[in-house]
Amino acid sequence: MHFGLLFILGFCIFGGMFGGYIFQRIKIPQVVGYIAVGLLIGQSGFQLVTAEEIQKLESINLFALGIIGFLVGGELELENFRKYGKQFSSILISEGISAFLLVGASTFAVVWFVAGLPLSAALASAIVFGAIASATDPASTINVLWEYKAAGVLTMSLTAIVALDDALAMTVYGFGTSAVEMITHSDQALWPQIQSVLIELGGAVGTGIVFALILAALLKMMHEVEKIAVMTIGLVFLIVALSNAAGMDIILASMLFGFGLRNLAPYRSEGMFSFLKNISVVIYVLFFVFVGARIELSAMPLWLWMVVLGYVVFRTIGKWGGAMLGAKISGSEENIRKYLGMGLFSQGGVAIGLSIMAGHHLSHIQVTESASLGELIISGITATTLIVQVLGPPFVKLAITKAGEQNRKITEEDVIAGMSLDDIMITDPVTLTEEMPLGTAIEWFGRNPSDVLPVVDSDGRLTGIFTLDSFKQVISNEETWKWLLVSDTMFSLRDSMMIENDLTAADAYAAMKSTHLDYVVVVGKDEPARLHGLVEMKRIKTAVNEWMLSSSA
Repeated sequence: MHFGLLFILGFCIFGGMFGGYIFQRIKIPQVVGYIAVGLLIGQSGFQLVTAEEIQKLESINLFALGIIGFLVGGELELENFRKYGKQFSSILISEGISAFLLVGASTFAVVWFVAGLPLSAALASAIVFGAIASATDPASTINVLWEYKAAGVLTMSLTAIVALDDALAMTVYGFGTSAVEMITHSDQALWPQIQSVLIELGGAVGTGIVFALILAALLKMMHEVEKIAVMTIGLVFLIVALSNAAGMDIILASMLFGFGLRNLAPYRSEGMFSFLKNISVVIYVLFFVFVGARIELSAMPLWLWMVVLGYVVFRTIGKWGGAMLGAKISGSEENIRKYLGMGLFSQGGVAIGLSIMAGHHLSHIQVTESASLGELIISGITATTLIVQVLGPPFVKLAITKAGEQNRKITEEDVIAGMSLDDIMITDPVTLTEEMPLGTAIEWFGRNPSDVLPVVDSDGRLTGIFTLDSFKQVISNEETWKWLLVSDTMFSLRDSMMIENDLTAADAYAAMKSTHLDYVVVVGKDEPARLHGLVEMKRIKTAVNEWMLSSSA
C-alpha cells in the first residue's frame, strides 16, 4: 500500500524528533538521531522511503538549505568581521587547504597504487575528493551550537568559519574541476572554466545582498514579526529557486541574504530571526532525516573503502591541524587554537551536491564494468558523509564544553523553565473584600508593593481582581470614594487570568504572555474559588535577573 508524500513527511518528522530525543537522552547531539532514523528508513535500511520519493521531495531539501544559510548568515555581525577578520581568513585558508592537500594526496596514492587506475583518473579523483574535503556542513554544526546554547569567542569564530567554508569549497572545487576537465579532456580551456566559477560565486553574493536590501527597506514600513517572517520565507523561496536555476550556491546566496539583513537592520530584524529560528526545527528534522535516508552504501570495491578511510582520517587531521596553524599564525586566543578545529568535522549537503556534480563531470571515465569514476566518487562521499556526520556533532559539543561556552546563551524562558511556581509566587497576598469602601481600598493599594490585589467575598471565596485600572476613572473625584465599594470597580476573574496550583512557573509565564497581562492568580486545583497566591510579571523579571547575576558571578 502506498500512502503518499504526506505520510512520508509525517513519518519522517515524528520519527526524526523521536530519534533526536532518544539520542539527546544519551548525551549525543540530536542531529545524529535525525540521521540515524533516516538510515533506518532509507536506502541503507528498511527502504520505507524510496530513492524516487526522496527525489520528489528534493525541493524541500533545497528550501531547507536556504533557511539554514539564511539563519547562519543572521548569526554573523559585520563588527566581528572587522575585529576578527584577520584570524578568520587565516584559519579558513589554513584548514581548508590543509584538508584539500592531505585528502588529495591520500586519495591519489590509493587510486593509483592500490586500484591501479590510470594517472588521469588518479589525479581527477585526488582533486575532486580533496576539494570536497574542504567543505564543512554549517547545518549540523550550528544545530549543535543552538541545542547547547553556546556563546563566546569560539562559538562566534566557529559560526563564521563554517559559514565561509562553503564559499572556499566552491572556489577550490571550481578551480579543481577545471583542472580535471583539462586532464580528462585536452580540448577544454582553463579560462572559461574559471570565469564560470567566478560568475556563480559572484551571482550568489549579489543575489543575497540585493534581497537583503529589499527586505531591509520593507522593514521600515512593517513592524509585525509574523508578517515580516512570512515575507522573509517567501524571499528565501525566491533565492533558492533563482540560485538553483542559475547553478549558484544556494547556501552562499541565502547566507548573504541573512548576513546583509542582520547588519542593515539589526534591531528591526532581531525578532524575525528569533521567530524563524523557533519554527525552523521541523525543517532541520526533515533535512537530516533525508540526509540519512538517501545514503546508499551498496557494494563498493575495497580500494574505495580505503579511499573513504583515508579521507576521514586525513580530512580530520587537515581540519584540526590547519585550524590550529591558522589560529597560531593570526595570534588567536587559546580556546580557538585548541578547540576550533574540533568543530569542523561535519560535512553534509554541500559535499553531497559537489559529489553529484563531479559524478556528472567524470561519468565518461569507466572504472569497472558497471560503474564510472563519477559514480564511485558519489558512493565514496556518501560513505564519508555518514561517518563524519556521526562523529562531527559530538566533537562540536566537546569543543564548546572544553572552551566553557556551553549553556551561556541562556534566555529568559530557559531560566523560568528551571523554576517552580513557589519560586515566583506571592503565597500570602493582601486581599480586599467586596464590601470594602473604595477609599480604603485605594489606601491599601498605595501601601502595597503589588500592582494587583485579589478580591474575596464574605466567605473568603475569590471573586475578582483590583488594579490601578479599577479606579483610575474615579481617582480624581474623592467624593465618590465614600459610597463606591470595591465590588463596583473590580474586574471579574476570567479563566485565562487563573492557573491551578499544580502547574509550573513556565505555565504562569505563558499564561501572562497569552493574555498580555502582568499578573495571574493561582487557585486550588480542586477548589477553583480558593486563593493560593499571586504571580506578577515584575516578580518573575526580578527572579530571572537575580539568577543571571548569580550565574555570571
